[in-house]
Amino acid sequence: MKAANWTNAAEIKAYDPSATHVGNNRWVFNLLRNRYRLIVKINYSRLPEFTGQIFVRFIGTHAEYDRITDIANL
Repeated sequence: MKAANWTNAAEIKAYDPSATHVGNNRWVFNLLRNRYRLIVKINYSRLPEFTGQIFVRFIGTHAEYDRITDIANL
């Protein structure tokens, strides 16, 4: 990933069409051809006064991801 100032979900999908919104501002990104998953919470940018934040909630293998029961509240 590179630095970005996403202000809405459409901008995230434009950056990575495989990204999945799972609710509660949580997004899942597939890494290394779906071998790993990254779950982040995104507080969107509200430029110019707020540049946004990304909080990593989980990073692990696809098998570990499959065992998560409540992704939206992770």
